[in-house]
Amino acid sequence: MSNLNDFIIEDGVLTQYKGDDKEIVIPDGVKIIGEGAFACKKQITKVIIPDSVKHIDVTAFWACHRLTDISMGKGVETIGKQAFAICTSLTEVIIGESVKHIEANAFYECKNLQIVKIPESVTQIDSGVFDLCESLTNIEVDDKNQYYSSINGNLYNKNKTTLIRYALGKKDTVFILPNSVRELEESVFSNVEVRKESMCSVLTEYFLMKSIKNTL
Repeated sequence: MSNLNDFIIEDGVLTQYKGDDKEIVIPDGVKIIGEGAFACKKQITKVIIPDSVKHIDVTAFWACHRLTDISMGKGVETIGKQAFAICTSLTEVIIGESVKHIEANAFYECKNLQIVKIPESVTQIDSGVFDLCESLTNIEVDDKNQYYSSINGNLYNKNKTTLIRYALGKKDTVFILPNSVRELEESVFSNVEVRKESMCSVLTEYFLMKSIKNTL
């Protein structure tokens, strides 16, 4: 159990952690994990977030390099910009079942992240959330989600008319879009090196139907 004296909490906002524990239990009653509250705390391996927390603010756990386990309470509604960016030991993330909004670059450069599970509750995923997640092979979306879906580990809108994010860690050499797709998000292949597009890596070719709006 984390020492309560190691947390600075003001009006329900956890603004700073002064301890050196590897496993962190956020005190019940905290509503917001503040900007940079745990940033660069490289000793942290696990964090347990209680149901009282509604918002994880910008860079809250930025560059916690040894963080491998996030237990997200049932109250979290927003994951802020770069909240878990550069948490390079994360391999799997289960987004809390009450999360509605995942802000830009929330998991940016989590280089060992392989699996992300997105619940029914999520209504908005901003750009660049999984940029530079070079091991990511599987983005799973709950079938009941009304805004997003997944096919073979890639992220689409609910109707599968827009490909939002191609999982960077896939070893495909050819990628064929589903017939339903009509549009590609601007950063869909961001950081995926495609030889056909004058880059160089595993994915060598992808096919676009004539009706697709290519925004690359």
